[in-house]
Amino acid sequence: MWKRSDSAAVAVLVLLGFALRMPLLSRGLWRDEGSTYFDVAGTLAQVWSNVAAHEWTPPLYFIFEHGWIKIAGTSEAALRLPSLAFSLMTIVVIYGVGLASRARLVAAIAALFAATSPLAVSLGAEARAYALEMLLAVCALYAFLCIERARTPRKRRLFALALVLAATLLVFTHFTGYVVLAAFTLAAFVRLFYRRDDAGRLLAIATSISLFITLPLAGLFLHDVSQQLTWQDAHERLLPLIDEQLGVFGPFGAMIVQVDRAIEIGVVIWAVALARSRALGAMAPTAALLAFVVVSGIAVSVARGLPGDRHLAVYAPFAWLLFAMVLNAFVGWLRLPKPSHVGAIMRVMATLPVAYVIVGGLAVYPRAYRQIREPMSGAAALTAALRRFTHEPVLLVACPDYLGPSLTYYTRGSGDEVRGVVTWKRPWFYSVDPAPWEERGAIGRLLVRIERNARRRHALIALAVDWSIPTYNGMDFAIAHALARREISSHRVLWRRQFRGSQEPIDLIVLSRTARPAPLAPPSAANRVGRRRGSVTMRD
Repeated sequence: MWKRSDSAAVAVLVLLGFALRMPLLSRGLWRDEGSTYFDVAGTLAQVWSNVAAHEWTPPLYFIFEHGWIKIAGTSEAALRLPSLAFSLMTIVVIYGVGLASRARLVAAIAALFAATSPLAVSLGAEARAYALEMLLAVCALYAFLCIERARTPRKRRLFALALVLAATLLVFTHFTGYVVLAAFTLAAFVRLFYRRDDAGRLLAIATSISLFITLPLAGLFLHDVSQQLTWQDAHERLLPLIDEQLGVFGPFGAMIVQVDRAIEIGVVIWAVALARSRALGAMAPTAALLAFVVVSGIAVSVARGLPGDRHLAVYAPFAWLLFAMVLNAFVGWLRLPKPSHVGAIMRVMATLPVAYVIVGGLAVYPRAYRQIREPMSGAAALTAALRRFTHEPVLLVACPDYLGPSLTYYTRGSGDEVRGVVTWKRPWFYSVDPAPWEERGAIGRLLVRIERNARRRHALIALAVDWSIPTYNGMDFAIAHALARREISSHRVLWRRQFRGSQEPIDLIVLSRTARPAPLAPPSAANRVGRRRGSVTMRD
């Protein structure tokens, strides 16, 4: 039952989550968020076609974002505000899930994880679907648990309807929701097999209806998974990835540094002791469901070769709740009276690594938070620097092509200062015609066209290069980097500077069309150069 103290606890946690996320709204859009802007701009029909052409994600979040920007605009903060709201609502719902397990300590710990986890904080200020996905996953779990605990048939039917709605919307938000829905369906039918009651039948019916409604997306999901299965190395990658998840899902930053053999041994002892004493009690079925969802999600992600971060976001709330339940059981186990000598030794051996993880995690959390507060992309600072150029229009070349969305977002509406963004593979233009820039002479033809439109003024090439990622999603960027080096070697370098970004560090090289190679200017070189032909003046 919800009490006044619960409202106070939730209010404090929501305010804490808001305080941690608010400074992140202006840290610069990176490529995925830039893609979100271009996907949702335009008409609803264009949104649908853009998502089908450019995104692996289903359309629900983009349709919502399309309606939102009509009201709030397209600034960085406006694009990210829906994710902030979804992330804060997740804190409230996950507290309710903890109460549904009949343990207030579970509710408080899980909600604290949701408010402070670096993964939740970062994704709660990102213009992508992950925050909405996490919220819908928690809502589906809450409805699933409430069907079992509802006292009247009417309440069970209402929660069954809520489960259908939340699970269906989850799949239409992100394909990883299929793993959650499949786990719920399997758990519902297993429960029905052992307990043929009204709650079991409603669970089986509700999850089956959600599967049927989302059937049109099943083919796309299975095709994507089957095309990218890499089981041959899965056994080598599984244990490192599980260790990594302690950092991704954990409430503390850089948890990986805390995972050593002593902790692993302590956790094993802890788990064995809990299993022998049956300390989880009535929470054991729920904990089993949570563990099944998390392990299934990690297994599918290992098979697809996905990195263990935002792609596993939907499983994070289940991991937080599982951690909270085990911690609650651990506290209860410590309170058991009169332990034997062996039991006392086991308590000490289990408590020391747990305390080590908590203290060490708290020590590194400030550093982790500073890291996620850093700019995600150097595109904003880069385009601000480009706008300081005078006299000459600039052709901005994104290399590799994944820099195109963020660069185009920040250079839109800049008039003659930056005339276009041309990329290696997929063109992102707002004032010039598409052309692949690896085609011989393509850059030169675009520059001639820009000069003609700019009253024959001399045009510059500005290369925006991310050297940090040689490959991405199976695409090799060696060709793009080689082309960038060729342009640098065949033109005179006027100005060069590096712009930081946790996702997109960008090296900006401004080149003159004068074919007189010069030594590369260091990032600390003076911004002001002479007024010869092909030179450019920077405002201080």
